[in-house]
Amino acid sequence: MQTRVLVVDDEPDVLLLVSANVRAWGCEVLTADNVSDGFRLCREERPDVLLLDVSLPGTDGPTFLGQLRAEGLAPEFVFFVSAIPPDQLETVASDHGVLHVSKPFTSSSLRSQLSAAIPEVQAT
Repeated sequence: MQTRVLVVDDEPDVLLLVSANVRAWGCEVLTADNVSDGFRLCREERPDVLLLDVSLPGTDGPTFLGQLRAEGLAPEFVFFVSAIPPDQLETVASDHGVLHVSKPFTSSSLRSQLSAAIPEVQAT
């Protein structure tokens, strides 16, 4: 069974880059450019992995993750994705018990970071 990855980010270029790469690595990819759609997809599709932008309009990534956890909808693996300074991102991710990916990233750096959570990424 394919790993199902949900990417929630308000930047269209990030959604395109991440989804194209993750799909090429053999995963099913779902995308949302806002928290409302992300919540619906978590409820209806039950992704295995969530890549979540920290800075979203309206509700930020950490708050959204708290809502998902309260509803029992948070996937096992969550990555915060952000352009904030890497040390700050590491702290925010650690405070929430999740992994992280710093923007900007390359295809190879993204693959390396996601390999901890996505079996298809390791296999190729």
